[in-house]
Amino acid sequence: MEDERAYELFMSQMGLLKEANVHLRKQVDGLLREQTASRKLQEEHDRQSMETIKELTNKVSELNLSMQMLQSTVDHQNQIIQAKEEYVQALLQKIANLENEVKDGRKHRFARTSEQQRLLNPNIRTTIVSNIL
Repeated sequence: MEDERAYELFMSQMGLLKEANVHLRKQVDGLLREQTASRKLQEEHDRQSMETIKELTNKVSELNLSMQMLQSTVDHQNQIIQAKEEYVQALLQKIANLENEVKDGRKHRFARTSEQQRLLNPNIRTTIVSNIL
């Protein structure tokens, strides 16, 4: 009889252990599913992050290229502006020179010509007369 009771006790403990084992197995399976899902989610997130990084890298490269093109355009435009400024300065200098010539021309408009100066200059007149004679 003791053997039967020991056997029954043993069987009831085995039943409890089997139930605990099944319960633990379910927990392990649930945790494995969660871990697998978490890994898949993490892999998807990593893949999306890599795609985003690639897209941003490409966009930055495109923007750098655009920036370089714009910078070269700005440099070219600055060179054109500088050349035009130099041209304007030259024209302003030319205008100033022409204005001075006009002012000087007014002074000399009624002045003696070189022929008149030669004829009226006594030193030159004697040499001209002596050359003629």
